[in-house]
Amino acid sequence: ADFLGTMGVTGAAPVRIRSSEPVITSSRVYSIGNGDESCRPPGTMGQFMPASSTGTLLESGQVGFLPQLVENASFRTNIALMNTGDEWAQVRVLLFDADGEQLSSYALSIGPGELSTKFRPFLSLAGREDLDACYARVEILSGAGVMGYASVVDNLTNDATTIPLVVDAGRE
Repeated sequence: ADFLGTMGVTGAAPVRIRSSEPVITSSRVYSIGNGDESCRPPGTMGQFMPASSTGTLLESGQVGFLPQLVENASFRTNIALMNTGDEWAQVRVLLFDADGEQLSSYALSIGPGELSTKFRPFLSLAGREDLDACYARVEILSGAGVMGYASVVDNLTNDATTIPLVVDAGRE
């Protein structure tokens, strides 16, 4: 039930699985609510996290997109990037509104096996919380094995929707 907990890890972290046989993997990231908030009954609240294969991991020079993001009174967006590679990855994330206007950007150095999460970057970096539609462009400046996702979270219920990083195959 808590794979990371059995390894002494608290919170979220990437897990690398290697096999000489075909394997199907996935996970569900969740928290347990005690029901003390009117919008959250007791029980779990979480989201499905698909596994990434070699073909969906970004390397130096590649670009990915996180579409269908929202930052407004009803929803908030968090962006998470993971380095599954064996060396440091240098990443740049550019934030855009629905019209393609760049609002802000930020750079990350992500160590091997590390997860980096930016909470509400459209608000914290661009000062915007009026975006009914927006997106992020993820550029890998160096390194390999980068994967990611965004969580679009309902501000009333805290229910999250997973937005996987879409690899731009035209920019290899």
